[in-house]
Amino acid sequence: MNIKVEQIKTWQHYAYAAYVRTLVFIQEQNCPAKNEFDPLEDEAMHFLCWVNDELAGTARCRILEGQTGKIERIAVLKHCRGQGAGRALVLHIESILKRMPDISFIVMSAQDHALPFYEKLGYQVIGAGYMEEGIAHHKIEMRVK
Repeated sequence: MNIKVEQIKTWQHYAYAAYVRTLVFIQEQNCPAKNEFDPLEDEAMHFLCWVNDELAGTARCRILEGQTGKIERIAVLKHCRGQGAGRALVLHIESILKRMPDISFIVMSAQDHALPFYEKLGYQVIGAGYMEEGIAHHKIEMRVK
């Protein structure tokens, strides 16, 4: 299996990411469309994942104030799940964030059903759970320095 992750550099590729997010978050998980695409899009780095040259997933990351990188909007198409796309996205973004000299932590807002996935990647749950877009979440983090 050939898995490739790349940073989005064109509007066409950003449209692919928007397509994946629309299918996963808006259609599949019934999140409000008005909240999916926010003003933070412009400050984020966006990524696509391809499995055997087929579009499989997307994610974005931002640098927060202080020493924290945040991975967000991780979405893998339903028929591509379980093939390593989510793992490849997270590891690729982690590798970029870990090379930044000021980053000491990576955080995410993780859906509760995905917590075991993130725990296998080394993330720890921080604090109490909360609801986001009607879905149970927990903050998770990884110390990188």
